[in-house]
Amino acid sequence: MTNTESSSRELAAQFSLLTPPGRGGIAVFVVRGGGADAVLTRLFAPWPSHRDDADGVLRLGHVIDETGAVLDEAVVVRRGEAVEINIHGGPLVARKVADALERLGVRRAAGEADVALPAAHRAWRNGAVGAELLEWLPRTRGELAARALSSQWAGGVSRLARETLDALTALVPAPRRDDAAVISPFAKSLRDAAVRFEKIDALLRPREIVFVGPPNAGKSSLVNALVGRAVSLVHDQPGTTRDWVRELALLHGVPAYLTDTAGLWEQAQDVDAQAVARSRERAQAADVVVLCGAGRPPDEPSWLADRRVVRAALQMDRFTPCATHNAGETPASRETAVRVSAVTGFGLEQLKHALVDALGVAEVDLASPAAFTLRQRDLLFAAADATERYHPAEAAAKLRQLLEGV
Repeated sequence: MTNTESSSRELAAQFSLLTPPGRGGIAVFVVRGGGADAVLTRLFAPWPSHRDDADGVLRLGHVIDETGAVLDEAVVVRRGEAVEINIHGGPLVARKVADALERLGVRRAAGEADVALPAAHRAWRNGAVGAELLEWLPRTRGELAARALSSQWAGGVSRLARETLDALTALVPAPRRDDAAVISPFAKSLRDAAVRFEKIDALLRPREIVFVGPPNAGKSSLVNALVGRAVSLVHDQPGTTRDWVRELALLHGVPAYLTDTAGLWEQAQDVDAQAVARSRERAQAADVVVLCGAGRPPDEPSWLADRRVVRAALQMDRFTPCATHNAGETPASRETAVRVSAVTGFGLEQLKHALVDALGVAEVDLASPAAFTLRQRDLLFAAADATERYHPAEAAAKLRQLLEGV
């Protein structure tokens, strides 16, 4: 009898690779079954100070093959009959570990066998969601976006989809009509997670805020102050900015593109007229427009009627409150303008709050399930619709597709 045949009889265990395929910082294996202890004995060499193999204790050491050769450093934890092995290597090292497990007689779990994992481990088996997270994470801008994104993998939308799938699967293939009351609350949760896509998407794909107003209103100085460095030229000469300038900034953790534009003036001619036309084009395509004026913002032009507008009174270090309005301006209209000084910093935080609110991301609940791709959003809506119509098999198929990408 060969060693491999002996191992196959001794080890009534199987393993799964929980992390998505492709390059990544870690690879996570889980071994479960009656032979998990034997697997640890043969495959894992703990450091002298990490020999305690009690349930839930993290241990450091090396993954080794049957010859004793070191394959990689590893963190190992036992959870009941399951053992989790975390390595740092890329796809080649992960393949070597998988080969070593198979040579020990540990079977590779196939397809839906992973569903039998304990809940604590199943949360990490969301391959499609994990792949989308790994695709987006390097492109996030700012801590808030990264936190919002990463909270959806093991928890968030993944947990909601998995728990709903478990509930629906229990009703298939013989659902009873009186079970409808049991699963109907899931429809709202799925739909809410789909709707939250808009806020998460605004963090992942920065929206554009365009600053418009007459020449010498102080737009360039304001944009520089919000960005934190000089990205636009500032000069007393009107018309210094003749083309729009766009730069990424973080507004209370929310990424947004800030676009400085040429001053809007009715008498512009030739090249200045072209600059004014480009300013209007940028403003009409913006997500939010900041209507700027020195001392007080100008009246809102009709061509901004369908835009979200924030009114800003700039250069407040040069104006007194009583000099910032005319006789025709009411107290209510004055209160809608944010008073700002790019020189002293007065009003900058208030303006940031107003801009984040206008973008619709003033309150982002990182703990709530939320789709962060259009694929997830559409599948959540479809699953919610099927649940409301009490078609649990159809809803379960949509959620399985969300989690597994098939």
